[in-house]
Amino acid sequence: MNQKVALRILNRLGYDADVAANGVEVIEALGRRPYDVVLMDVQMPEMDGLEATRTIRSTLDPADQPVVIAMTASALAQDRLACTEAGMDGYISKPIQLEQLTSALELVRRGDGETGRQRDKETKRLGDRETRRQGDGGTGSE
Repeated sequence: MNQKVALRILNRLGYDADVAANGVEVIEALGRRPYDVVLMDVQMPEMDGLEATRTIRSTLDPADQPVVIAMTASALAQDRLACTEAGMDGYISKPIQLEQLTSALELVRRGDGETGRQRDKETKRLGDRETRRQGDGGTGSE
């Protein structure tokens, strides 16, 4: 799913999406405004999604932490583990299927879990605030 297609799908689903080309841009976007969900491509130039997520988790106030959902072509167990260890909350394999994307976003929309503003570092990371897409397709908020 390329960025333009992802943005159209997210818009049709009711999300306002922003795009970041790499992990550095993700961090910069989060510095400008809060995002509730980041769909983070794991493989990006300059700063990959794992490093960007570690930076988000170590620098943002716990109340401002977005839900981070990994997007990667690799479906190996060790890759999922690396995403979890970096602080990612969910995982979607590429190529992204519409059903996978909507299911991940529905978990957030329904509030199956807690937002960064409600959780501490020991609680499960899934949220119910806005949605943003970063990395391989953009960032967005409801």
